[in-house]
Amino acid sequence: MSRSLHPAFIDLLSSSSLSDREIRCLVGWYALSLADLLKRRCITVRYAEQVLFNLEVVQQLEKRRLTDCVEVIDWGMQLEDWEAHTPEQLSEAIDTVAQFAQQLLTQRMKSSSILTKPARQRTQRQTSNHLS
Repeated sequence: MSRSLHPAFIDLLSSSSLSDREIRCLVGWYALSLADLLKRRCITVRYAEQVLFNLEVVQQLEKRRLTDCVEVIDWGMQLEDWEAHTPEQLSEAIDTVAQFAQQLLTQRMKSSSILTKPARQRTQRQTSNHLS
């Protein structure tokens, strides 16, 4: 029997095999993808809440103390209110979710480039030493 997407995602969030940086990337890509689908009206706000923007996801992220991820999910959880009370501003709210999600990805890329630069320098030095 196959598992639904949502429990599998929750399992990933609670897994100790993924680093915080990997979780940020995962949440960022997932939120950005859902925001894009919402903007293009391919999915409903309700669906996005069921798969990502919900309390269960927030609780797992809070356990890991990933407040930046919680902020993205919190904005996503508010989309239903925007849709119900100020539908003319829903598009802007979705854009805000996308911006926060993009920030998660940007942070991840910056930290990756920072981490890999010294490794590249060490590799270049080792190569130079072997050639000498």
